[in-house]
Amino acid sequence: MCDILNKRRICIDACRYASQKNGVSFMKILQKKYKRIKWDEPFEFKTYNIYMYLCVKCKKDTLLAHLVCPLTGNNVKCAKYLLEAGFMDLKKYQEVFDGALQTAISFQNTPGIKILLAEKFSSKEKKVMRDYAMKQMVEKSKCKQLYTELKRQAKLIEKTKSDQTKPGQTVLSLIMEVLTKTMIAMINKGKILSNDVFNLCWLHNKNKMEDAMLQKCEELLNVEKLYNNINDQKWLEECVMDNRNLLLWMNEVKGSEHENKEENIITNNKDQNETFEKRLKWHDLQTKCIKEIEKAEKKLKKALEKEITSSKESLDNYEKLTQFNIRSCVQSLDNSKEPIQFESLTKECRQDNDLDGVKSIFNEQELLKMQINSVDMAFNFKYIYDFEVYLNDLLARAHIMNDHFQTEMENIFRSCEGCKFKPGPIKTHNQCKLKAQIEYKDKNFPKSAHIIDVLRCQATFPNIERLVQGLENFTSLIRSPQYRKKFKVVRVTNGFEDAQQGKSDNDNDKNKENKMTSLNIPQKYKDVTINLLFKKDEKSIVGEVQFLLKNMSDMKHKLHPFYKISRQESFLQDSFKIMNKLSFDKQLQIASFNRRDMANLMFYFPNEFRRASLIQLTGPNGENFISQMANNSNVTYDYANVLLRSGDFFSGEFVQSQLITADAKGTYALMHALSKQRSIECIKLFIPSPSNETDKFVWNTLNNEGYSCISFAVRNTNVNVLELLNWMKEEISKGNWQKFIETRDTNQGLTPLMNALIYQSELNDDIIKALIPKNYEQNHEFWEHNCNEYGVNTFFEDFIGKNILHLMFEKTLPNIEERLKLMKKYVPDESWENLVVTPDEVELKKRNKA
Repeated sequence: MCDILNKRRICIDACRYASQKNGVSFMKILQKKYKRIKWDEPFEFKTYNIYMYLCVKCKKDTLLAHLVCPLTGNNVKCAKYLLEAGFMDLKKYQEVFDGALQTAISFQNTPGIKILLAEKFSSKEKKVMRDYAMKQMVEKSKCKQLYTELKRQAKLIEKTKSDQTKPGQTVLSLIMEVLTKTMIAMINKGKILSNDVFNLCWLHNKNKMEDAMLQKCEELLNVEKLYNNINDQKWLEECVMDNRNLLLWMNEVKGSEHENKEENIITNNKDQNETFEKRLKWHDLQTKCIKEIEKAEKKLKKALEKEITSSKESLDNYEKLTQFNIRSCVQSLDNSKEPIQFESLTKECRQDNDLDGVKSIFNEQELLKMQINSVDMAFNFKYIYDFEVYLNDLLARAHIMNDHFQTEMENIFRSCEGCKFKPGPIKTHNQCKLKAQIEYKDKNFPKSAHIIDVLRCQATFPNIERLVQGLENFTSLIRSPQYRKKFKVVRVTNGFEDAQQGKSDNDNDKNKENKMTSLNIPQKYKDVTINLLFKKDEKSIVGEVQFLLKNMSDMKHKLHPFYKISRQESFLQDSFKIMNKLSFDKQLQIASFNRRDMANLMFYFPNEFRRASLIQLTGPNGENFISQMANNSNVTYDYANVLLRSGDFFSGEFVQSQLITADAKGTYALMHALSKQRSIECIKLFIPSPSNETDKFVWNTLNNEGYSCISFAVRNTNVNVLELLNWMKEEISKGNWQKFIETRDTNQGLTPLMNALIYQSELNDDIIKALIPKNYEQNHEFWEHNCNEYGVNTFFEDFIGKNILHLMFEKTLPNIEERLKLMKKYVPDESWENLVVTPDEVELKKRNKA
């Protein structure tokens, strides 16, 4: 029990440092005690915020959720540090991460949402998938809009020129028939395709367009024919493999009856984490590619088997090849019996292992400390240093040393009989970055140090005998006095060795009956790669040498487009899942009424607003969509005016029905708008239509907690409050105005004037006059009442019994003296004296205890 409390105490302390903006202390406590933290255990954290109705209930949640919650931890920089430091395994604590994201969305914490989403799609691979999913959704929406407009225009033409169409044929069907025939003809002729027109035709007639495209692809996907026709290769690249805009490939295919039953079994399983993968249209393309790959691989295997089993010598050579490893490269030349130390060979191969290698100037924790102390949350120190600074240092060294490396390699291979040497180009920055982020995403910082093939070359041999001779000759020369100081073997990867360790791609049980073929014969591409540490002028870098068999190398080139198509199946499946998760409703939640994000949704998905379920649902307090919009200060007039008044997104009836509907607390959208919106013209968007009788009712009513429109308005710190009050006087009747400024809410017992003292930094005579009753000189009760005197919701006892003067000191402002002088002009002298000497409830309790 004590241990649980201690662990909870760590989280509470960390949360307190975060809420106090003490990033350094937050870092230190996590660095020392992160192993003791239960990341998925919620805990209570109390905080006080006079801007949130003066009080905050204690909230029970996880540490990450508290950090992105504006009411508690409220420190996005600390949340970013927690995620980037790697203390919490995101795979293991996915529910914690999703819960924190939902908290950020619920409170419309835009920076928190962006930080969490950036981490969710932190790897390059996931970002590419997300971008592809978004591209598909945008393309589909764009074509649907075009198709809708085309139908509308076709109907207009039908009304005026119906006599020019065939009997029973609409203008739309005529247009689409011509477009579809045109696109099918272009597909058959191998012409470049217009994505928009193709997708439009696909929306009109999916079967026809899919059949035409698949028929063309099946015609081209023949290994030998495609390899010898560069024009067909180009068409497949541009229109299929590299085309992210065609909608048909991501179309879900209806499964067979057996598949549907299987889906039901899976979805009814208690473990709902694994979801059934829907079959996409791309699968049909993949199936054709797999058949072609299998045919080519069987042909390769047959040729290799013939060569290997041709003689005992050939079999011995193949056995030597399968046994080649890093020990083969470091055996002593003098045949001494001294055992070789292999410990260093098992060390992870990196560019910074060697003393003269490419070193990082900063360690990971130093960069994270810079990050947490930075004012720019968007700048990621660790990411930029790893993939820009360090990687550029590595590439710069590669360019300096490449000519010397390639010259030395060419000299070594010159003596190899039958060898064809080819220097390779230095890897580009994007290639290195992509590899580091995908293949080495779970490795230590800097991840770019794991790129050990920036310098590369290859040696191709006509047969296994020559390949084995080449390996023996290479390792012998590398160990010779001439090259020993320049080169050191640091890693060997032998694909043929892997095939003998249960990693082969085929079953050789039948072959094993014959002693001559007891070794596994690969049918997929295999090679041997040797990574070398190359030293020159007190600098070192790790490069790579590939040893290839000609027939395998040729097969690899021929099958490249087939492999590429086949590999994209999993990419498309994952992108399809992201599309389902990033539904329009989810994107609308994430947008949190941010100006740029809302403009994107309005531009790309205008038709989705009317259909979105989120628009029809209410929030936790019964607030409808437009009320939530009014209660968000991110809203700007430019997009809100178009969204609510153009009729392109919502009908006028829908908008008006939401404007005149109050939430569970009896608060209308206009009331929220008065306290949060940044301009009067924006507030006016939330006024019900004058033709609606509810218009005046909303202005002249109190919500269930006793707040009037005036109470909401004086909390608005984005608009000139005097201009706001003067405009409101035209809408609220004089009688109700006097009534409302004397009304205390049932939550804290505050009048509009008391709210103004708390929220407004600038006060003047005109504002005070607007918020005090006509009989203010005799109305002592108005001036002398205390907070929560009869309140039904007392959460924050520090405010109990505070009077109007106490509240003036709650906010740290430079002009407190001027504010006191201003108030003294209006407070009756007798009331002033009483206010000055009256303690609050907390002080009274202290005195009584004393």
